[in-house]
Amino acid sequence: MSSSSSNAWLFGPIPDLLFGSGLLYFIVLAAVTMAGSADGGVLPAGTTSILILMFSGAHYGGTLLRVFEHADQRRTYRIFTLHATVLMILVLLGALYSPTAGSLLITIYLTWSPWHYTGQNYGIAVMFLRRRGVEISPAAKNWLYASFVLSYLSVFVNFHFEGGIGQSDPLGYSADASSGFQFVSLALPGVIRTVLLSIVGLAYLVAIGMSLFLLVRASNLKAVAPAGMVMLTQSAWFAIPHLTNFAAIDTHIPALTLKGAGNFEAYFVWAAFGHAIQYLWITAYYAKKDPRWSGMPIYFVKAFVFGNAIWAAPLILMGPDTLGRPDYDGGLALCVAAAVNIHHFIVDGAIWKLRNPKIAAVLLRNVEAVAQDALAMSRSRWMRRTAWSFGGLFALTAVLSLIELEKRLPTAMQNRDYQEVEAILDRAALYGRDSSQYRTMLGNQLIKEHLPSTALPHFWRSLTLHPQPDGFLQVGVLNEKLRGTEFALFAWKRGLERFPNDLGLNQRLGLSLVKLRRMNQARPYLERTLELDPDNAAVRRALDEIHAQAKGA
Repeated sequence: MSSSSSNAWLFGPIPDLLFGSGLLYFIVLAAVTMAGSADGGVLPAGTTSILILMFSGAHYGGTLLRVFEHADQRRTYRIFTLHATVLMILVLLGALYSPTAGSLLITIYLTWSPWHYTGQNYGIAVMFLRRRGVEISPAAKNWLYASFVLSYLSVFVNFHFEGGIGQSDPLGYSADASSGFQFVSLALPGVIRTVLLSIVGLAYLVAIGMSLFLLVRASNLKAVAPAGMVMLTQSAWFAIPHLTNFAAIDTHIPALTLKGAGNFEAYFVWAAFGHAIQYLWITAYYAKKDPRWSGMPIYFVKAFVFGNAIWAAPLILMGPDTLGRPDYDGGLALCVAAAVNIHHFIVDGAIWKLRNPKIAAVLLRNVEAVAQDALAMSRSRWMRRTAWSFGGLFALTAVLSLIELEKRLPTAMQNRDYQEVEAILDRAALYGRDSSQYRTMLGNQLIKEHLPSTALPHFWRSLTLHPQPDGFLQVGVLNEKLRGTEFALFAWKRGLERFPNDLGLNQRLGLSLVKLRRMNQARPYLERTLELDPDNAAVRRALDEIHAQAKGA
């Protein structure tokens, strides 16, 4: 069976092989790896952030444009544009107030994400085969599908064994361990992991070999090659890194290696870039078929604006100064990443599932009803203007944060321009990117410059963003030196309001009150300290003194 060359490709052989099959991924990876041993395949931090903004951000916009751009699409996909969106907003809000719920959300995201990539790769591989006229027998299709599923399973088992990725930080979101927002592994025993990954690895090799053998036998190598490249891409994203990690084989390429400083982040980011470019390629093709298509540059601008806006908006609206609780580094970034991606997975999955008429009949609104709704769309113009206004504003903050926090802030710190650092962080607070870590860093630098009074407000701001018992303890000590004991007591009491069972705060406050001869005030703090640390001799002596004084009175 053959297919005409015009139907064999979406945009043509070169763009389809580069963007769809993953050839560009391998070309860029090889070029960066061979450029020198200094980076070894890891892009500079600034370049990585720009690429994330441009392509990863835009690929979320590709999904949004499919269902939100036009009134008829919004009406047709109402269950996803309205109900699924509102649900994810509520889930995100709940996650920000509960580290347990937030960790569950993060875990679902990181477990689902490789499956989302896998589903896209499998669909593209089958599309290439069918467009090129390859006869896919049931056996060949089953083996092909099995190869993609087994590749995903290598990730799943590696993530969820005891001592796996743990507190995963794949995109450099440095969630503090004390925040409680983290990936929660199923903690499969190491023995089970060994057995499962051995089976998965062998089965994967068999599935790859059988599927390629059956497909080539039914056609020819040239016809199967684009799909074969997609299979190789899937392997590079999942099977190779995770199975070589299991087998203790070092590829010496960070994008294909999980162990080592920064390697997991490099691996995750490279796979994310490849997926995003591939996704923009396929969504642009479907957008191009719409009679309202306005060209690739306009399409990319729209995808960029709204894709980055959906990331920036929750940071502003649900940050610690607005509706949320944790700061960017304390869990906000990871929870937003999880919610945005899960929403993306749901909507994207629905788009492809709804190509099935039976599923579409259940989930899509009646076409006739949609047409009637379309007649009443006099407000469409102002809705579009409103969307562009807010979308543009939110996307602008994403660009601004890149410039301010990754370029200007390090420069200002290096130049010891602490007033500029403070101004940058104050502006960052407006778009949800103020950081407890940055504030603490600034405070410590000001202490080194013998400016403790200037440092103190930044330590307080750090504790507002991300309360920690040790932080309240140290702020109290600094207050005692600068402003007197009463201000120190205030800081420690504030800390105990948040952390009533902290040993250090109870002990410090109790003993300080004893020194001030406020015995009755000191007693509950010292008693609590002794409950937490029964062998604390200093506290026991202080309590004995309080009891003796009470008897004397």
